[in-house]
Amino acid sequence: MYCPFTSVSAHSGVMIDTRQSAFYNGWPQEAGGTQGHEPGAVNLNVSWLAVMGNNQLCYWLGSQNIRPDTPVALCGTQPGNEQVALRLKQCGINNLYYLNDAFQVPERLHTLAKFPSLVYPHWLVALQHGSPELFAAPQTNWVLLEAGFDTASEYAKGHIPGATFLDTREVEGGPLWNKLPDAQLMEMLRQQGIEPDTTVILYSRGDCAAARVAVILLYAGVKDVRLLDGGWHSWQQAGLPVETGTRNKPAPLQTMPAFTPDTALFVDQSQVSAWRSQSAVTLVSVRSLAEHRGKTSGYTYIEAAGDIPGAHWGHAGEHNGSVQDFLNPDGTMIRADALAALWAGEGIFPRQKVVFYCGTGWRASAALFYARAMGWQDIALYDGGWYEWSRQTTHSI
Repeated sequence: MYCPFTSVSAHSGVMIDTRQSAFYNGWPQEAGGTQGHEPGAVNLNVSWLAVMGNNQLCYWLGSQNIRPDTPVALCGTQPGNEQVALRLKQCGINNLYYLNDAFQVPERLHTLAKFPSLVYPHWLVALQHGSPELFAAPQTNWVLLEAGFDTASEYAKGHIPGATFLDTREVEGGPLWNKLPDAQLMEMLRQQGIEPDTTVILYSRGDCAAARVAVILLYAGVKDVRLLDGGWHSWQQAGLPVETGTRNKPAPLQTMPAFTPDTALFVDQSQVSAWRSQSAVTLVSVRSLAEHRGKTSGYTYIEAAGDIPGAHWGHAGEHNGSVQDFLNPDGTMIRADALAALWAGEGIFPRQKVVFYCGTGWRASAALFYARAMGWQDIALYDGGWYEWSRQTTHSI
């Protein structure tokens, strides 16, 4: 049986927001609706329950310090609250309540600093249909791109309607798989019909390809770059229509736009070498723990194992294509406070200059994009990463 539970009395327990992460982060659920989440609330979207077994759910509860006797207040939609409550009871959580004044005081709600940079499927649908009252609508023209490495055939089998395909080799190249020179990037943008004020919305089928392209576009001077949070998986889970075949790219621009690259966003090996001993700079290795500890290089084409001396471990996932540590069960970004706490546990704080790197830039791009969404300002990417560093030195962490 549920009892009234006010936000004031909930301070002795834990609040769980059962809405999807987009609304938790700050997107209004309806036109003119309130934005954000109750202070201190954790997010457990009801849709995650379909992929979370009881063992996984109980582990999550433990990670939130929720014990059988912990008072738990649920807020969100009534059906969502009820479904979450049923699953919590299966994990032995019975001290359950509804938060009866949730979202009624807008000024107390918290939002992700730059939540519009992470869009969600039904917002994209509304954009495609030209909704006149669309929140955070692009200011000028916009394009939708599916990013991937050699996955054009998968794109052709089914993709989000209106999306064109961009192979990551159009923005990065060997031997180190760093971003291409500025002149090549600018020509790619001209060929794609992208101007500095074009809103570019990206998604991919894995964790990192879209973020990799997004960070390079931000470097190139595209001002409004957004990710479909959860990528292709989120579109499929929403049961939305797909388009097959290939779609031609827009007509190239006749003249080269005046882009202003953000040269501070990418740093090179000499800068990293100079900064390693400076306490005001935090070098962050966004790699698996095995890579960071030197048990494996993480790549078939990188021989040396180890890490840059003095680097802090930024977490990621279990292999070189994963940033699972930063993701909810549905592939969306985890709560900003949870990610900040994960990094703080490794000595990584926004008050310092933070330089992310990984093996060749993909995982680090995801970390940087999420940090940017959280409002971290003095951040950069060491594009050469461990691949470049390991070729130039024999040092390991």
